[in-house]
Amino acid sequence: MKRVAIAVFAVTGLLASSFARAQDQAERALSFNGFGTLGIAHSNEREADFAATMLVPEGVGFSDDVSLQTDSLFGLQVSANASQKLSGVVQVVAEEQHDGSFSPDVEWANVKYAFTPDAYIRAGRIVLPGVMGSEYRKVGYALPWVRPPVEVYSLVPV
Repeated sequence: MKRVAIAVFAVTGLLASSFARAQDQAERALSFNGFGTLGIAHSNEREADFAATMLVPEGVGFSDDVSLQTDSLFGLQVSANASQKLSGVVQVVAEEQHDGSFSPDVEWANVKYAFTPDAYIRAGRIVLPGVMGSEYRKVGYALPWVRPPVEVYSLVPV
C-alpha cells in the first residue's frame, strides 16, 4: 500500500511538473511544480537507529540495515496568480510520519497581496523564516548538504 501511494505521488508530481514546463511562464495563471528525493540509507549499527527526525519511531541500523524511508520525500506545489497583486500557493509534502506512513501534509497554504513590488502581506499557513533556506528546506537538491544540519534545522522539529 505504501509503495503504491509513493509511486502514484511521484508520477503525479512528474506529470504536473512537465505540464507546467510546457506552458509559457508569462501566460500561466496556475502553475504546478513537483519535487522529490528518493534516498537510500544504510547502517550496520546494531545498537541504535538513525532517523532523519526525532518524530519517527524507527530508522536505519537497529530496525533495518537499509531504508528508503529515512531520506525520501515527495512534494507538489500549486501556485495561482489572480492578478499582479494577488496570488496564492498550496504545497503538499509526503514524507515519513510518526506512524511510519507517508501521508501527505500541507506545508504551505497561503494568499499573498502585494501593495507594491517591495511590500506585501501573507495570510495562511507558511514556514517560519527562522533559518536561511526556509522556503526551500524540503527541496534536497537545492541544498548544499545530503541532510540539513541537525543543529540548525532540527532543534524544534514541529
